[in-house]
Amino acid sequence: MSVRCSDCGRELEDVADRASAPPCPRCGGTRRTFEVSLFERAEARDGLGYKLKRPGSNVRKSIISEGTSRFEPSQKARLVKVERHIDRLNDRYMERVTDVDSGAVIHECQEPLNAHVGHGSAKGAGVRDSGGGAEADTNSDDRAHEGKL
Repeated sequence: MSVRCSDCGRELEDVADRASAPPCPRCGGTRRTFEVSLFERAEARDGLGYKLKRPGSNVRKSIISEGTSRFEPSQKARLVKVERHIDRLNDRYMERVTDVDSGAVIHECQEPLNAHVGHGSAKGAGVRDSGGGAEADTNSDDRAHEGKL
């Protein structure tokens, strides 16, 4: 904050008791102008998503590829960029989470889509192994990733 004489514009010292402030040494004026500057910064970010469907089909099962790239807050209140691509034709799943400030990759997963189980809405659901044996806990991997975001 700066203080100026309202009559001549000379910069003056601010005093705690403004009622008893001395007159301006240049012009003798007692009126003061107080200048305060505030600055704010805003950033806009957007994202995109896509779905590629089989030609001529309108049902959900006809989606052969989909993905998103968007910004969202992480569990530790940082802004992260989340990129996710699902390719059903080639049985591929890719997800990358990057810290926006540092550029560090927090989480990356590239695997066959049929191996990507126990995530999202399937959390908590056990998965049977291919031999029909006991269910495996697939959430331990998720818990490890959740602590990193």
